[in-house]
This record gives sequence, structure tokens and C-alpha cells, in this order.
Amino acid sequence: MSDLDSQIPHWNSAAATKTFTHPLHSPWLAEIGKHGGVLHVSDFLLQEDERNCARYVRGSSHFDDYGVFETEDGGVFRHHSRSWFFSLLRDFTTVASRAITVNTMSGHEARGIQTLGRKPVFCPYD
Repeated sequence: MSDLDSQIPHWNSAAATKTFTHPLHSPWLAEIGKHGGVLHVSDFLLQEDERNCARYVRGSSHFDDYGVFETEDGGVFRHHSRSWFFSLLRDFTTVASRAITVNTMSGHEARGIQTLGRKPVFCPYD
């Protein structure tokens, strides 16, 4: 199994041959600069198909986390639950969120999520 902290050799060899497919939702760009800071996050959700579920089970025995898996070419990836995804953004107000369909780097269709969060503005007089 690959070392999760050392994926550099994999990405040095594979990145030029892969297509990154998370689309930018351009209407959200209008939100940047208004009030507090804005964060746009886009990622893969846990997939429910048999192929991915089997990969998650195999990966969980090596990486101690369901949703982490290694591809045949040595890349290590993680798909997330919705609850984990939103726990990352707990200090942000959700401005918008949407489910998306994206293609993986190996051409499979997958469920994804995009969220736009705003960090509350600090006001010393409140």
C-alpha cells in the first residue's frame, strides 16, 4: 500500500495524464468580496455502487478509514460522507450547496458536492 503522506511520485507520473473534472460554478464568484471571506469546496461523496463499496472495504483494512482506497496505478483517494464534508465547514455559514455529477480521473461517473461557505465577519462591537 502507498504511504498516504507521500503521494508525490504517483502525482508526478500520473497528473499530466489525468483530467480533473470538478466544474467551477461561476455564479458563486459574484459572492467573493461581499461581507466575510468566501470558501468554495468541491469534492467526491461516498459512492453507493458495488465497485466503489468493495474498494472502500478493501481500503479500510489498510487505511483505517472507510472511503479511502488505492487505484491500480498507486494513487490513494478518499470519498467523503456528507456529514464529514459539512463538519469541515462548521465555522462557515452555508451560502449555497449543490449535488453534482462529475467524471473521475479514470472516466467513471461519480456523485460529488460543491459548497460555498462564508466566514462570519468579526465585529468587535457586537
